[in-house]
Amino acid sequence: MSARADAHHQPGSWQSDHDRQPGWRYRLPRRRRSRGLGRAGPAVGGALATAYLSLVVLIPLAAVVAESTAGGPAAFWDAVTSPQAFAAMRFTVIVSLVVVAVTSSRAR
Repeated sequence: MSARADAHHQPGSWQSDHDRQPGWRYRLPRRRRSRGLGRAGPAVGGALATAYLSLVVLIPLAAVVAESTAGGPAAFWDAVTSPQAFAAMRFTVIVSLVVVAVTSSRAR
């Protein structure tokens, strides 16, 4: 063992002599393997996140569909073809085009 490596070692530290390598001051302790789900943990977490986000989107969407079809097909068609609906669609398309233009100009 070199004198340089020995100078950085303090007696009573968690690091034993065989853990030290020349040129490195410290070596991180090994990570313990969890006894829980093991490798299934990220898959379960991803599934739960997907289920939660799906519910956050699907429940309001179901409420919109239920409200829009409550008056029958004629009431639905009147709501979709109203001037307010056309203004909302035009606004959505214009904002989308502006966002695409700004995003593509910054990408260059």
